[in-house]
Amino acid sequence: MTGVYKYINYYYFMQLMEKEVPTFAGLYWADDRIDQVIYLKEKMPEYHYIIAMGSSILGYMAEGFEAYSMTAMSLYPQLVKEFYDYMTQYKIKEAYAVREKLYKTIYALFGKEKYMDYIYTMKMEMDKLYPFKMGPVRKPITSNYFY
Repeated sequence: MTGVYKYINYYYFMQLMEKEVPTFAGLYWADDRIDQVIYLKEKMPEYHYIIAMGSSILGYMAEGFEAYSMTAMSLYPQLVKEFYDYMTQYKIKEAYAVREKLYKTIYALFGKEKYMDYIYTMKMEMDKLYPFKMGPVRKPITSNYFY
């Protein structure tokens, strides 16, 4: 949320991590720039790449990324698993239909709760679905240090 990612050369970053951090295992990618992470995966295939962009997950999985994490997994795991299973079976039309259902469900949630902050809305929904409380949303980082 800080916008720092716009200024990072990820290939250089991963090369530095490789040199400096012996336990470095991969990257958690939360960005819609599919081309950049494809480049990284081609240059450094020995690492793990976890994708965290639900809006682009169809494209990422079509490019061969299988590990992903998205907020909706906590709320609607059955739909996410169904989507994943279709994609790994190369059933794109079925996966697309499930993805559309998932996003219609998410959009309906936002419309019902009338909040545009997805973290707040999802925490409220999780409080309804599960027996434990998620706790309050933390305040966002507002520093302009990196700009």
